[in-house]
Amino acid sequence: MRGPSFGRARRSLAGVVALGLAAAAVVATTAGAAAAGADPAASPTWSKAHPAKSPTPRDSAAMAYDGATHQLLLFGGESSNGRTFGQTWLWHAGGWEQLSPATKPQADADPAMAYDAATRQLLLVEPPLNSGSRLVTWTWTGGTWSRLSIPKAPASTFPTAMAYDGATNELVLTTANPTLVGTVQSSTWTWKGGAWTRHPAATTPGYEAQAVAFDAVTRQLLMFGGLDLRLATSGGGAGPTPFSKKTFAWTGATWKELKPSTSPSARMGSDMVFDPATRQLLLFGGISLPSLLSPGVPAMSDTWQWTGTTWQKLSLGAHPTGRGLATAAYAPGSERVVLFGGLSAGARDLGDSWLFGG
Repeated sequence: MRGPSFGRARRSLAGVVALGLAAAAVVATTAGAAAAGADPAASPTWSKAHPAKSPTPRDSAAMAYDGATHQLLLFGGESSNGRTFGQTWLWHAGGWEQLSPATKPQADADPAMAYDAATRQLLLVEPPLNSGSRLVTWTWTGGTWSRLSIPKAPASTFPTAMAYDGATNELVLTTANPTLVGTVQSSTWTWKGGAWTRHPAATTPGYEAQAVAFDAVTRQLLMFGGLDLRLATSGGGAGPTPFSKKTFAWTGATWKELKPSTSPSARMGSDMVFDPATRQLLLFGGISLPSLLSPGVPAMSDTWQWTGTTWQKLSLGAHPTGRGLATAAYAPGSERVVLFGGLSAGARDLGDSWLFGG
């Protein structure tokens, strides 16, 4: 699962390009990706799906599997020309079907969506409808969307990532709000008893477009990469890359930075999902600083797995073309990870579907 916020990140990135980072830093970032080791023994791989019908090309959509209704849903997204989508799509029997719910969230490039196994609810969180209002929380009933009335929902902020923590049995949501140049208010919330609870003591990375997922083998809720909003909004001049390569784990009270010996290079807009069939926590793709600044440099197409202490790059015979801001989730019926869309080099949106499995 990927942090959903590239609709806003598009706008934040105007500041990133204005930073005018030195060419040497760009070269170093690219070299770091090439130097990472690879695992030649990987057996599961990617294969391209050929559904008869698909959503139109887009990035920044949300996808999640509803364990109560046994449906894999895709919602929202944004096209490269700025059009946002409010469609709900169902992945079923190897193809996409557009649903027509009577009630639905607003068209949005920035929704966060995840299944809460404790309450058996698929929740979708979208940004406030207007400045100063609260985040809007929806649940899927199996045929339509139902807006929940939550008096203490997060206010004056936007969702950056959401995933279920199987260790604490809570849905974990991170939010951020760039308030001043180089300043970000970020928070972590958990969903329990039909309400959001803020963790004021938690140290929450001020990122967006980061990847978050729960590893059922190591029992860790992990966060990787993203756009550091403090650096992205700090104005002009050379400085460190605003893209992160850090890995964090949620302890139930705060985000603890881990120190893996090997990591994917700095990036935003990766997809991270746990594959129960292969028992692997996978990380795919993302957008690097070179691919952002130079249209001829492709987005990333590498696949990594988390071993419990470090990242290991997989050597795969086939894989999706380089992209970031795609969306992915595991489909139990087919025992495959489903990946859709994303943004490729030259800010071109994609509309293809890929499957990962043995």
